[in-house]
Amino acid sequence: MGFFQYYDTDKAPEGEWSNEPIGTAGIDFLIGEESFLNKGYGVKILKIIIVEIKLKGFYKFIIADPDQRNAASVKVLQKCGFKLSMNGLYKLKIDDL
Repeated sequence: MGFFQYYDTDKAPEGEWSNEPIGTAGIDFLIGEESFLNKGYGVKILKIIIVEIKLKGFYKFIIADPDQRNAASVKVLQKCGFKLSMNGLYKLKIDDL
């Protein structure tokens, strides 16, 4: 179907996320099988991942760095409460959940 992953941004290689505070989880996701596209699976799975990250009790923020040309990924993030930050990353404050 695809993949979802999360990671500590302070332990990841240098990137747009490098200036995020400790306690920030970065996420990556992709639905690769066309038969699963545009059916709401991305939102459902991302909501599960958000709960899993929140349950860890360590993270304060979740960020994503989608390709801005990928309107479907941006829409999934927005539907899950992520907001575009000044640095171009989409960010969700866990306390707001």
